[in-house]
Amino acid sequence: MTLGEGSKPISKSDDAAKDFIRQSLGQDFTRGFDIDSIYCEVNEGSIRWTLFEFLKCESVTPQESHPKRYWNGRAANKRKFLSLWTLRQSLIKANVESRLLLVNYRSSELPVKLMEVVDITEEAIKTKDQVMTFQAWSTWFRDFNKNKLGSTWEALKLL
Repeated sequence: MTLGEGSKPISKSDDAAKDFIRQSLGQDFTRGFDIDSIYCEVNEGSIRWTLFEFLKCESVTPQESHPKRYWNGRAANKRKFLSLWTLRQSLIKANVESRLLLVNYRSSELPVKLMEVVDITEEAIKTKDQVMTFQAWSTWFRDFNKNKLGSTWEALKLL
């Protein structure tokens, strides 16, 4: 399969599904969550899933923001991080390599903070952080996207 085959460039955000879910649930709380981006990689007969969650920073800068800010507040604020971590841990338990990356951003004029979640407990969330310019982030993400190994069909054949 050639690069781009079976894929498409990202266009403007499509929130139609989220709107449909909101309309369907009315005022009920959702028990589900969405994931911003998922990449499946296949390398030498093994599969790795990379889960991306993009976190727009409104009240603090991306380099100051961290999900640990939610650990002392309302449980609802950390629920999504717990769900993402549970998904990652479920994949690991099934012997599938995975990683969870959080990306703090505000605009292309401000630095971006890339965080790999290394552990979550009831008391804390631990991450390995890297702050970079938007241009450096864009280069890193484009390289990751362009150099992703294997296809989802290859992963399916391994299962």
